[in-house]
Amino acid sequence: MNQDELQHYLNKYYYFYNFERCHSSLNTKTPFQTLQKFLNKVIFIILNNYFLYNYVY
Repeated sequence: MNQDELQHYLNKYYYFYNFERCHSSLNTKTPFQTLQKFLNKVIFIILNNYFLYNYVY
């Protein structure tokens, strides 16, 4: 196996592990699903604070 083949298989596993495989420690969600949920919360907080700061005062 050469370096390019190895990289190809590592990339495939990385994709599977983070986007397809459910993790029991993440409540049977994928890491990507967990990240999406977290980012949605962060965006909501940022937007909320922006509107509060700019339109309430």
